[in-house]
Amino acid sequence: CTVTAAADGSFSCTLPAPLPDGPAVIEVTATDPAGNESPTTEVPITVDTVAPDAPVVTRPADGEAVDTATPTVEGTAEPGSTVTVDAGDGNTCTATAGADGHFSCTLPALPEGPAVIEVTATDPAGNVSEPVEKPIVVDTVKPAAPVVTRPTEGESLDTAASVTVEGTAEPGSTVMADAGDGNACTTTAGADGAFSCTLPRPLPEGPKVIEVVSVDAAGNVSDSTFVHVNADSSDTTPPAAPTVDTSDPDAIHGTSDPDTTVTVKDDDGNLLCSVQTNSDGKWSCTPAEPLHPGDEITVTATDPSGNETSLTVRVLGIAVKVSSLPPGDEQTATGSYFQPGEQVTAVMCSPSCFAIGQGVAQADGTVVFTWVIPADAELGPHEVILTGEISGPVIGHFQVTPPAPVTGSAVSPGFTTAAGLVLLLGLALLVLSRRRREEDETGLGRYAL
Repeated sequence: CTVTAAADGSFSCTLPAPLPDGPAVIEVTATDPAGNESPTTEVPITVDTVAPDAPVVTRPADGEAVDTATPTVEGTAEPGSTVTVDAGDGNTCTATAGADGHFSCTLPALPEGPAVIEVTATDPAGNVSEPVEKPIVVDTVKPAAPVVTRPTEGESLDTAASVTVEGTAEPGSTVMADAGDGNACTTTAGADGAFSCTLPRPLPEGPKVIEVVSVDAAGNVSDSTFVHVNADSSDTTPPAAPTVDTSDPDAIHGTSDPDTTVTVKDDDGNLLCSVQTNSDGKWSCTPAEPLHPGDEITVTATDPSGNETSLTVRVLGIAVKVSSLPPGDEQTATGSYFQPGEQVTAVMCSPSCFAIGQGVAQADGTVVFTWVIPADAELGPHEVILTGEISGPVIGHFQVTPPAPVTGSAVSPGFTTAAGLVLLLGLALLVLSRRRREEDETGLGRYAL
């Protein structure tokens, strides 16, 4: 291209055809009005019309909660390019990607709550990459201190027992319980905020403090909750007597104190099954061989200190007199193998329950309930449940069916016979009357002997 220098010597001209991408050398000469030509000036350039690749953001992650209003954005981009981070409303920062492409810049101040960060790279030629968007959440507020429901303040704990810490905290937060000397556990609070974790070791003898904190997704740490307890090795209190439910043909269920060991043995002392109660005190175990009504079992609950409580019961049985019957009919259920003198409660259920009443088991362990099926009882399967205050429940089944349809009135045989005689007598009188009338009309009747 050719151009005439201005009065101040400046000039500008545009090459007629685009140059290919890559290095190039431009030669420039000046010629005065007399035709004298200056020496050539060579200008090396690089033609770059290609935008750099979009940056890769490694921090923060998509959707990450950050615990600062001035988060640092890091990642990689084209080496030497200028990286611009824009969170909107003038919240921007820039950095130059190093020789290895790494960049890092810190935003000035973001408001609390969700935000979207847009990151672009601009190369030395001015080409701008496609933007990368990163949604984040700014959370600088620490969660509330956890509420510990177990153990309770001042509670005495057995030095031989494991310690489970339970309570509520911010849903989704990480909860840490620390009893010192590395005796700590960590768990995540559920959607309802409930948490539970068990310390890896029992507490040594003496007063102890358990510190509990929660950390939210942004890394904010709550204030600590301190629970003061006393670890004692002199526990001689037996656990609560276990309850027993033998109504399930496949397993035995019941309750006792939390974290106790429950063993079930037959009347010969053979172990049928053994299980640990859960944090609610519930337990369930399955004997190797199924049990039958009348089988005697002994259930023993043993706490971590070795204190025991036992209960001996028999597997219950039940007999329902009528397998199917309509509302208004009488039903009878007989329970067997209860403890003599045991109080037994009866209900009928499907699915709502109707109280039948209470009774006392006889010397042979039986108890009988007789009742009338309510007129408004639902049709279909029903259960009758007999529950002993010691032996637990046993369940019987029967059907409530529609009442039988009425097909007509019954007539007694005596009534039928009497009605027949009356009818025959009436017919005889009718015939006799007709014969006399005929004799009168013919004149024969007057000579009749």
